[in-house]
Amino acid sequence: MNRRPHGFTLLECAVALAVLGLLLGTLLPATLEALGRQSGAAQERAALAAAEALLARAGRDIPLAEGSREGRDGTLDWRLEIAPAAIPEGPWVTAWAVTATVAGGGWARRRPVRLATLRLAPMP
Repeated sequence: MNRRPHGFTLLECAVALAVLGLLLGTLLPATLEALGRQSGAAQERAALAAAEALLARAGRDIPLAEGSREGRDGTLDWRLEIAPAAIPEGPWVTAWAVTATVAGGGWARRRPVRLATLRLAPMP
């Protein structure tokens, strides 16, 4: 009776390593791409929250006066622009167009998030 020795041959180990290498070679780029997209989405959510906070501050902490302001909050660059709105004004109020633009990691690196709203202020 011919008994086969226990264990794997060198050829079987080489084939298993080749198959494992092929699997890792195809899965690794897809995994890295998914992680990059997740990081970009998190940064875009942070930029959106910062833009909403800027719009909330307009007329409260930041006076409604024509002009623009820029700044940096952590890794986010922001710009707030305030201009008279192109709508007819009432006898007691003035309408202002307020635009908040926020980009992460510099203006050239990420697509900026831009939110706009109208604010009403009493006539001066």
